[in-house]
Amino acid sequence: MAVVVNLQTAGVGTSGAAWVDVSSSRAITSADDGALWRCTTALTLTIAAGLSPKPNLIVQPPPSGNLTIAVTGGATINGAASSINRTQASNWSGVGIVSLIGTDAYGVGGA
Repeated sequence: MAVVVNLQTAGVGTSGAAWVDVSSSRAITSADDGALWRCTTALTLTIAAGLSPKPNLIVQPPPSGNLTIAVTGGATINGAASSINRTQASNWSGVGIVSLIGTDAYGVGGA
């Protein structure tokens, strides 16, 4: 029997980190590894190349508008050096941003 837990309503992720509201565009840094962010408005999160350690996090897109994830300095997301957009309507459980070992590449889930 599988047990499903909604981490947002539970208020705590598996790492013990609490959900944090993000209300403006910002850079993702190494210190954000393991973060659980809930976007309160449309905004852009930017990932730079050369972060160490490379962060892995979960982000819930805003209730309306886009969560834009961008890269700079040679980093890539889903194999490209361009930005991608995610909406809450298509990503109710959030979007995972996962670093790939040995590169400045990141995988971003969702549609």
